[in-house]
Amino acid sequence: MNNYRNNRKNRFKSNGDRNFRRRSSNGHKAQNEFSSNSDFRHRNPGRNNQNAAKLIDKYIFPRSDLKGILNISGHSISKFDLLKIISDIYNKSIEIIPNESIKINRTLNSSHFNKLTGYRPNSWPVLIKSMYEFNLLNK
Repeated sequence: MNNYRNNRKNRFKSNGDRNFRRRSSNGHKAQNEFSSNSDFRHRNPGRNNQNAAKLIDKYIFPRSDLKGILNISGHSISKFDLLKIISDIYNKSIEIIPNESIKINRTLNSSHFNKLTGYRPNSWPVLIKSMYEFNLLNK
């Protein structure tokens, strides 16, 4: 079916249907609009965030000479190979079928950063195993 402008269904709610809360005259929320949910727990940051923080603390903060945009990355890997490693480490018996018809290279080149700082990323199996163990401990 052709999707002409006059033929489209109304996908958006009108302003009357959005359940806007009334605000005080100064635009701020009224005091009773803030909920005090005592069950709220801040989730632990993921393993990648921790690795990034350690990397920044060890390799970037001590170096005042680092300037500009520097790519930081692991070793190049295809999605297929990465998914195979993940399925092996997470013990998933799934069939991953490669698609050779699409060729896209989104590889970050971090050789300049590595040369300046001496940083050497871990292999993908080591990184994924670390993520797996972290997730087991923080469920």
